[in-house]
Amino acid sequence: MALYSNYLYQYPQSKNYFFRIRFPARIKSKYKITSSYFIATLDTANKNEAQWLAVFIKNKINNIWDDMNTNSIYEEDIGMSVGEGLQKGYEPTKWDFRAYLKKRFQRYLSVGKQIIRSGSSSSFFNINEFSKITDEQLKSYEDYLLDMLNTDTPSNFVDHLSHGHYMMSYLPDYLAYLNSEYYQKTRNSHGDGSDLPLNMYTPAESEFKDNFYGQEYMAEFNVPQHNEGVDEEVVNRFIVKHGLVEFQFKKQLINQLKDYSYAYDGFSDEEHKVEGLKLVEIKPFQDLFESLKTTLESIKDFQNKEIQEQQELESIPLKLTFEKFVSEKSKSVKEDTITQYKISFNFLYDLLGENFDLRALNKSKAVEIKNSIIEKSANSEKGRDKEKLSVKTVNRYLTNIGAFTSWCDDQDLDVTPDLFSKLKLKETSESKDRRRPYTQAEIDAVVAYIPTNGNEAKSIRDDVYWFPKIALYTGMRLNEIATLTTNDFNIEEGIHCISLFDKVLKTESSERKFPIHSKLIEFGLLDFVEKKRKAKRTVIFEQIRVGKTKPGKYGWGEKASRWYNRALLKNIGIDKDTESKNGYMVDFHALRTTFISCCKQKGLSGYIVKQIVGHMDDDDITFGVYGSEVSTKLEAMKQVIEKIDY
Repeated sequence: MALYSNYLYQYPQSKNYFFRIRFPARIKSKYKITSSYFIATLDTANKNEAQWLAVFIKNKINNIWDDMNTNSIYEEDIGMSVGEGLQKGYEPTKWDFRAYLKKRFQRYLSVGKQIIRSGSSSSFFNINEFSKITDEQLKSYEDYLLDMLNTDTPSNFVDHLSHGHYMMSYLPDYLAYLNSEYYQKTRNSHGDGSDLPLNMYTPAESEFKDNFYGQEYMAEFNVPQHNEGVDEEVVNRFIVKHGLVEFQFKKQLINQLKDYSYAYDGFSDEEHKVEGLKLVEIKPFQDLFESLKTTLESIKDFQNKEIQEQQELESIPLKLTFEKFVSEKSKSVKEDTITQYKISFNFLYDLLGENFDLRALNKSKAVEIKNSIIEKSANSEKGRDKEKLSVKTVNRYLTNIGAFTSWCDDQDLDVTPDLFSKLKLKETSESKDRRRPYTQAEIDAVVAYIPTNGNEAKSIRDDVYWFPKIALYTGMRLNEIATLTTNDFNIEEGIHCISLFDKVLKTESSERKFPIHSKLIEFGLLDFVEKKRKAKRTVIFEQIRVGKTKPGKYGWGEKASRWYNRALLKNIGIDKDTESKNGYMVDFHALRTTFISCCKQKGLSGYIVKQIVGHMDDDDITFGVYGSEVSTKLEAMKQVIEKIDY
């Protein structure tokens, strides 16, 4: 008899091929079969046809033997590792994971019931540790598996399966099929099925399931192979599909055991006898429920992740929303106001985080924010790093945040408005640090001041020479001085003047025109401006802008302010901390206070002084409405400003 394979033969002088297969020992023993082989003619002389029939019959016979000997198979393979199963010759002949689990369901159920009937908490299974598994959990687990496929490689997922050894026993066969011409044809004709739900077979999975095209089959029939490697996503889908099938199995099992536990009556039920459990039954049962715990934890984590992602999707993030607020407000308010908004919200970013969900902003959180602002140290860039914020500054922070939440409400965002208006601190005479005017001696020291330290204001010395003088004799603000250009200096009606129009200023009334004090001309201001013109330089004070392409948080005058408040004041004998303890604030802006105070002491026209310093009230009906089309003559303003004499 010619040998073609371990189950295909051809006898001498015979044209037909024969099928021969050895009876497994367990089948011979159970059914008392005396013959060692099953032999039958295939009634064909065609080798290819005979090979196909032999594979087909072999698969069918093995399936029948599995059904005939379910208990023996169960006891033989249950609890085995993959290696143990292969050493004992265990090899499935057909992929049907659902059928495989179905055969074991009743036995697992029986083991669980025996433990429940025992009335004691088993060291490897306690029914009270589990709740019934819901359809929602099943759906979440399927979503979790699909998410795993899309975001990760489930190479270790087999460790989560209590019956992973079964899948691993035929995974090489599936890989061989995926690397064959059969799979290529199926994929080209029907697609890879990657868009199908996990509980449905892809065309490739169906073909493999129905025909079991494994390694032996491919070799026996010389099916062409492709050495390009298999599609990893297809393999991963095949692996995690087992997870879904096994979880469905566990869902039915635990739910039935829970029902049994609820209904069991140890006094009246006939089924009270506790049978002895074999180790070969206990081990897989234990593995099953340990893996169920892992699965349930994965579902819980995934559900929490979905909740978090949904919350993030619906959240109103602090920074992104504030940027929209600033973008809109910048079209209607001055840059200085925008700067103050940004200062307030930079503090909030540090306190709450840029992605803080504004929907969580409630009264309790608002109070927390207020208390944090109160405890905040004064801005060190303004030379006030040893003290807390003033009441006025605290209230400005609260006002800015309140304006933002009101805007959010106007935009129909789910943000609670009006949380901060009632949280403002009451300003009293004790809480206010009032700016005081400089004394005559201090004015003389400021005007005459020249840095003695070679490094002091080294890079900005020409610029800062003018800042205190201009402020004292015009009442101009720091950043108004910092933005001066040669175009702002003109002669009108025979009078040298400064024109502050077409600039980003603090308020609309800040746009103004006023004469240049003769003292500034005497100091050489006009000569300084003329040198700029001849050099074809437009910006008057360029040194303070070196290294910058745009103004800093406090405007272009930031460098000049820092020098004045930290160096000049200290060097002429003014201690800012001592002044603050006495309720006074002495800084660059106090020069403007000094100018206005001098005008008041001399009894100068309040209306003209307001025009000079840019303080016209919005509700000044007499001059703001009825006289809005008429401007004060420069000559009249010149007469007022020249009376300023320190």
